[in-house]
Amino acid sequence: MAAKKMKIRTQEEEKFSELVLDKIKSTECREYLLGVIKETKSSKRHNWFKSATPSDKRLLHYKYWHILTTEQLETIICWLRNYLDKSCNVPRSYIVNYPMDVWMPEALMFALQSLLNISKEEAEKSLVMGKLPTMFVNKQSSLDCTETSKNPPNDDEKGEHG
Repeated sequence: MAAKKMKIRTQEEEKFSELVLDKIKSTECREYLLGVIKETKSSKRHNWFKSATPSDKRLLHYKYWHILTTEQLETIICWLRNYLDKSCNVPRSYIVNYPMDVWMPEALMFALQSLLNISKEEAEKSLVMGKLPTMFVNKQSSLDCTETSKNPPNDDEKGEHG
């Protein structure tokens, strides 16, 4: 049996996933997530979670490997469960499943919207498709070029051949 190839993450992907983690733990994201569970913020995932139909429950499953590593996912899920347990009076079953089924995708979409300045629909598409929006790559490239042009290397950084 062939060994499964592991995708090597680029520095940009690593940097972006750290930004996503920071955004998920931000006060504004926590307030948004509380709004979702208290139903002051609209969330189809929250509605699917409350639904008893198996077809709705299947809609809750997403792929996150393209944004976060397994270790990062485990860290965030643990953090979300603790936050839910401390912040809301909910049944035990919510603490086990709700963070993974509802809050994780909502938090990721919140982070993508904020970091990439995209719509909720574009962030949702990223989760459903299992890949980052192409503008992430374009945005990273333009950021790198902008930073370089703003801060040209001095003579010491150019090296012998520069």
